[in-house]
Amino acid sequence: MPLFHRFFLLLLLACSLAFGGCPSPQQTVKPVDTVVVAPPLVQLSADAVHSPAGDMTVKIRRLRRLAEDGPHLVGGQARGNVRAAYDASGLKGLAEISFQRRWKGSQSRARMEGLVEEFELGKRRFAAYSYTTDGGATLTRVAVFFTATRLYECAIANLTFSDNDPADPKAMEEILRLVLASAMW
Repeated sequence: MPLFHRFFLLLLLACSLAFGGCPSPQQTVKPVDTVVVAPPLVQLSADAVHSPAGDMTVKIRRLRRLAEDGPHLVGGQARGNVRAAYDASGLKGLAEISFQRRWKGSQSRARMEGLVEEFELGKRRFAAYSYTTDGGATLTRVAVFFTATRLYECAIANLTFSDNDPADPKAMEEILRLVLASAMW
């Protein structure tokens, strides 16, 4: 067979192999891991609570199955001992001042549960604490934070007149974080 014919046959064989004549290795398809995402502990409504100064909003619970009085927003300018506490200890200092105010308002019955913690949600910073006024039967979870112009507290609490069992501390923490994540200023 002449060299040209051999070359042509080799070229034809190469083309047929390249364009599907050759069996390709089987592709293995890896199964996709299924990730189960738990639904949020509570649903937030489209309604929002506006601060008295109008400089921020947070979403509120759609259903009030979990007993709470919040979010309860208290806003004010940082002055006097509040400014000194912030300058000395940051948001933790403000949370401690907040608790002292609640302690005095409860005729010294309020007892802090755990420690003050600082955390971030996105680029926003918060400090939070929990306290009880009835020996731990119910809790109130409070967060303090600054908007551009004011200091705020946002609190949720178990209601004492509800037939439901009080929320556990972890649930209270998650609910408050969910509400705070909806804050806009």
